[in-house]
Amino acid sequence: MRVLLDENIPAGLRKLLPGHEVTLPAEAGLVGVSNGELLIAAEKLGFEVLLTADRNLSHQQNLTGRVVAIVVLGTNHWGTIRENQAPILDALTRCKPGSFIEVAFDRPPPRKGRGRRFGL
Repeated sequence: MRVLLDENIPAGLRKLLPGHEVTLPAEAGLVGVSNGELLIAAEKLGFEVLLTADRNLSHQQNLTGRVVAIVVLGTNHWGTIRENQAPILDALTRCKPGSFIEVAFDRPPPRKGRGRRFGL
C-alpha cells in the first residue's frame, strides 16, 4: 500500500511498516502543504493512505468523495508509536478508499528519574 506520512509523524515509523511503500512529505515535494491541499496532492500522486496525527482533520476538511484513506494516530509521541506497531499495521489492512480510521493508544508510561521526591 502506498502511504504518505504527514509532517507531524516521526519518520522512524517508516521502518515499522514492512510491506508498505512509505513516503515522507519531503520526498513527495509536499513540505509545508496544508491539510486540504495535502489531501488533494496525495490523491493526485496516487497515495492510498495519508497517515497523520492531526485529530482535527475530519472536522477541518470535507472528506466526502475522497479516494485516499486517512489513518489518524492518537499521538505522535515516538515511544508510544514504536511500542504500538501492531494496531497501526492493523489499521492499514482495514483501509478502503476514502475511509477514516483512528488509532488510539494507551498513554505513554511516566518517565523515571525525573525530579526529586521531597519529604520522603
